[in-house]
Amino acid sequence: MEAFRTAQTSHESAPEKPAEVTGIVEDKESIPHEPTASSLEEWETLHGKYGLEFMGIKEIGKTFPLSMQFNQVDKYIKAEIKERGLDATPKAWQDILSELEGELGKEKDSYKRLQKLSDYLKVLSKIKALEKLKDSYRL
Repeated sequence: MEAFRTAQTSHESAPEKPAEVTGIVEDKESIPHEPTASSLEEWETLHGKYGLEFMGIKEIGKTFPLSMQFNQVDKYIKAEIKERGLDATPKAWQDILSELEGELGKEKDSYKRLQKLSDYLKVLSKIKALEKLKDSYRL
């Protein structure tokens, strides 16, 4: 009688190769777009966070600290869409991200790209808060 049993497997599984992340989605047509999904909310209900898919970081975007950085970028972009009075569509999300990256320059590495955007938005939010404070003191 054995005190411990060992698991017997019928096949050996090869270790999984980590997903290669390039950072920038060159082929925009590879992103699944539903013809019925006219809004960003509908798209995200069907597919998950749009930005993760668009930025090509869906595989790694839910890990710490990338999830925090991505959520900051996503929250900022959605707030900008609302503030500008744009329709909340995937195209509007792309346009605002393109504006941000136009100011910063595009980064090919996903980690550096997200870090750069996150750092920039931290500074930008502080500037906006100071401008609001300055405006509150005007007569």
